[in-house]
Parts: sequence; C-alpha cells; structure tokens
Amino acid sequence: MQAITLPIFPPLRFRSNMDKKADYAVGDIVRMKKAHPCGSYEWEITRVGMDFGIKCRGCGHFVMLPRTKFEKAVREILSKASE
Repeated sequence: MQAITLPIFPPLRFRSNMDKKADYAVGDIVRMKKAHPCGSYEWEITRVGMDFGIKCRGCGHFVMLPRTKFEKAVREILSKASE
C-alpha cells in the first residue's frame, strides 16, 4: 500500500475589521456611507477614542458613535487634520 502525501498549506487566517486599521484624528473630514437628513455626507471628527464625536459639515449637528459603528459607516477619509 502506498502512502498518500498531501501538500502542506500555511494555516488559514481569517480577516476581520480589526485587520484594516485606519488612523483617525481630531479634525479629519470623513465621508459616510449614508447621508445625514440635511443631505450632507461629510463629517468632521471632533473626538476620538472608544466613542467618536462627529459634526455634520452641512448643518453642524453633533453626534456620538461607538467606534465599531463609526468604522463601519465611514466610506473614506477626505482630508487629514495635518494637511
């Protein structure tokens, strides 16, 4: 009887949202996936931590979001605070 040899593969690594880390800073302008009721997609970050404070660039409304919800809702960073 012959021994069966199987190729050795590296262990699988599951990707999650934790793998894609973006650096957010106070003063960054971000574009969200959904529009605010005023029609604006752009928000300015005013607080960073476990919760994010963001201010609508259209009407000035201030909202606090948990980090996980914020990171799922952001589409892109339009401008960094350091620029």
